[in-house]
Amino acid sequence: MRTGGWRDQLNRKIPLPWPSKKGGPRLEQSEYRSYRAVHPFDERFDVETSGLAYDLPTGHESDAYNNGYFGVAPSIFLSIFEQLDLDYRDFTFVDAGSGKGRALLLAAGYPFREIVGIELSPALDRIARSNIARYLSRHGRGNGAPVSSVQGDVAEYRWPSGP
Repeated sequence: MRTGGWRDQLNRKIPLPWPSKKGGPRLEQSEYRSYRAVHPFDERFDVETSGLAYDLPTGHESDAYNNGYFGVAPSIFLSIFEQLDLDYRDFTFVDAGSGKGRALLLAAGYPFREIVGIELSPALDRIARSNIARYLSRHGRGNGAPVSSVQGDVAEYRWPSGP
């Protein structure tokens, strides 16, 4: 592995343009150019779905198509799903590239047949599984649909039959 290249430059800790105590949220840069700021969703439900993460190498050939992680905004997710005229019980919710699982937890509020996340990054998948377990144990099973995270390439995933 080469050192001193552009990836090393990006992975170094860099100063932020504002002070951490005032003037904005405290963001920390760490390995894989990731940034962490806690979203109110995480505080409310005691989970870890916040932050931005780039360059999440897995060694898989699909790494070339990975453009990073950031959780869906709950307000956007909910505004879309509130407008749908569906009988959710007929559908499996599948999140391709589910990251830390925020969309899975939001989907748990709807009566889907099943809720599945597929994530290439083993690190993000571990976080998603932890979030799912914590969320369901503390806040119930929502509308009863099983919620799971699968670590793997979405291109190789065996999709469920039906809608």
